[in-house]
Amino acid sequence: MPKKSDAVRETEFTDIFVEQLLFDPTNPRFGGKSESSSLPEIEKQQDRVQKLLEGDPHYALRLLESFKRNGFIRYEPLVVRQMDGKFVVIEGNRRLAAVRHIVGNKDGVFSAQEIARFKKIPVLIFHQEEDQSHIQAMRVYLGVRHLFGFKDWPAESKATFLDEQIKSGEDLDRTVDELGITKSAVRRYLVPYRVIRKAKQHLRGISDQEFWIFGEALTRSAIPDYVELEVNPDTLDVEGYNLAKLRKLLDFLYGELTDAGTRNFLTRKITDTRESSKLAKVLSDPKAAAKLERGASLEEALLEVQTPSENVKRFRKQLGELAVIVRNITGRGDKKAKDLKHKYQEFSRAARQFLKTNV
Repeated sequence: MPKKSDAVRETEFTDIFVEQLLFDPTNPRFGGKSESSSLPEIEKQQDRVQKLLEGDPHYALRLLESFKRNGFIRYEPLVVRQMDGKFVVIEGNRRLAAVRHIVGNKDGVFSAQEIARFKKIPVLIFHQEEDQSHIQAMRVYLGVRHLFGFKDWPAESKATFLDEQIKSGEDLDRTVDELGITKSAVRRYLVPYRVIRKAKQHLRGISDQEFWIFGEALTRSAIPDYVELEVNPDTLDVEGYNLAKLRKLLDFLYGELTDAGTRNFLTRKITDTRESSKLAKVLSDPKAAAKLERGASLEEALLEVQTPSENVKRFRKQLGELAVIVRNITGRGDKKAKDLKHKYQEFSRAARQFLKTNV
């Protein structure tokens, strides 16, 4: 049984001078990688990370008003790891950016007395141990807190974190056990991330914020089949895919790629992730998929795979939606509006008569 002193050594709650704290460039919140994890490399990147956190999408300076009003809340300490006599922040980089801005007195908003309150701030320290047990403790802490806890990371950040942790089948099993999650939940984040990373040289125009659209699509079995996706079930490594089909899929999800390297969202086939099931149905049928690839809309391609009764049901729904639109645009009462309303009424009567006599 470990001694009490050993347990205390694992973490320590204390106050640390701000100048002793370093940003962590490898943080998954802003897509960090482990290649920059040496202390000299971390120290070189401090100014870059400060600017990154002050800007879009992190906006660390928005915290200044709260800090001026409330100070630094002690029950929300920064979480740091001890590293060769320094302290690297693994949780709270955005708050550190705001505090550094205050201590640097860059805009004169804070008085000298107020600035003094931020010279030392509360931290929870994971001490560096010879057996690297602190690494495991931090991994579990971050995983529970951010993957499925109360301080949610964006989907792409979750995927980045998991990719850093899982390099082998043993890593996958360990992560599942440590964090109490299912392999399917890990796959939901990790596989789309690894597909995009593997094919990145061929793909453009997809931002981190749009990552989850692709991830959601890959949960429909027909869509991985369409792109001929091959995934190692033991490691979740992406071993192959059909690049031409993958490009088509991204066009369906995000719109066609323009010459400027951006996506034309007006040409996408689905406008909501809830339509992924319709897309999967179309892509499960070669004839319907080919029609979609030639430029047909999703609704047009669905005609190839839906049964007559499904098509009738969809037609009834669209007829009702069209009635609402016509009522909204013909209420002004001018001649053109009256003509449109009259023609719609003729169409509606004919459509309902057809449904009555042919279904």
